[in-house]
Amino acid sequence: KQGNLLNHQGQSKTTGDQLRAQWQALVCLAQVLGLESSPREIDSTPLGIADTEIELLIEARQTARQRKDYQESDLIRDQLKAQGISLIDQGNGVTRWHRD
Repeated sequence: KQGNLLNHQGQSKTTGDQLRAQWQALVCLAQVLGLESSPREIDSTPLGIADTEIELLIEARQTARQRKDYQESDLIRDQLKAQGISLIDQGNGVTRWHRD
């Protein structure tokens, strides 16, 4: 998973519907081979912190970094990580994020 994040920087061109269809195809193929799967229930609503709140915290973190307040910057990053949000800092000053 980590290599995928580094290569694709948290971005995916595959939609949720496409992933769901691929998962269902794999389950069917596994059943043909006699394998069973018990997938978790897919919830269409995101859990936890809202995307807009994540973006606001990332902006606050960027501001703290510009002020060289690395303690505040690290605190915001750690708060997001505790809520299952990973940040990917890019060299151009852009921070991408994804839910773990």
